[in-house]
Amino acid sequence: MAAVQGQTGVTGGHHAPPATAAVKPAEVSGSGSGAVAIAQKMKPTIFQQLVLSGSACAISTFFTNPIDMMKCRLQLQMASGDAREYKGMLRGFVTVVRNEGVTTLWRGYNAAILRAYTYSATRLGMYEPVRNQIISSTGSNGFLTKLMAGVASGTIAACAGCPFELIKVRMQGKSYSYSNPVSAIADIVRTDGVFGLWRGLVPYVVRGALLTGTQLGVYDHSKTVVKEYLHLEDGVVAQVSAGMMSGFVTTTVTQPVDMVKTRMMNYKDLYQGPLDCLRKIVRSEGLKGLYKGWVPNYARLGPHTLLTLTVYEQLRSFVGWKNL
Repeated sequence: MAAVQGQTGVTGGHHAPPATAAVKPAEVSGSGSGAVAIAQKMKPTIFQQLVLSGSACAISTFFTNPIDMMKCRLQLQMASGDAREYKGMLRGFVTVVRNEGVTTLWRGYNAAILRAYTYSATRLGMYEPVRNQIISSTGSNGFLTKLMAGVASGTIAACAGCPFELIKVRMQGKSYSYSNPVSAIADIVRTDGVFGLWRGLVPYVVRGALLTGTQLGVYDHSKTVVKEYLHLEDGVVAQVSAGMMSGFVTTTVTQPVDMVKTRMMNYKDLYQGPLDCLRKIVRSEGLKGLYKGWVPNYARLGPHTLLTLTVYEQLRSFVGWKNL
């Protein structure tokens, strides 16, 4: 009878759930029901992802802005007639520092930070929600899914960040003398109207779609492949390896569009549109002209991709989010 009562007290009692049931969540989660609650609480909102991704890009931008400035100068010099001023990236750095001072290497940095928290934050922060939505709709998590998610988030981001990219390009070049982004916006609106802030939008959207699709798609898929074949954990080594592959592919795919975008944003009266700009570059400089500045572009985009994605992944881990 006592045995029956004991069994009743365990299974039939209204207020005493089985002891084994109480420990199941801990066994499944590996860290207890409290950790499960924390994990649920730390599920990021879209706004949180935008802030965190913007911060990761802003950190990377500080280190890569000098290379970005040099890339911009190299891409502009043929159109401006300064074909002999910069003879390659390294000698270009020497020329800039000697003639304009070291601080010139960070020209346009304030505009680049605004760009980081609009364009970069949107394309990186929106990638995971868009990817997950595509996965839930199609049931596929292959490379094409990741590519589509990158293209979609990059397109949205380019529309949001175009004004700050325009200002950054003009501040890094030598044709405009904007002292800060606010004065740049005021001057552009006064001379070209509000829509003048979106000059070069078409090539910028194409570049944003190609860049984000290849950068995040290749990174996301490469990390999966690296973990599977090299038996690595989802840590710094896997992230750095995937970031290096992503940076190379991204630079090569986006370079021609980046060239057209830079020229159109800096020389508003020289080209009638993206196709006219493309045609004039090829006619005067050949097909290789589209890849002018590839070395500094990769020197910037390679480390920038590596830094941004690695920092972003580490920040996600720090605040308790799962990796991409």
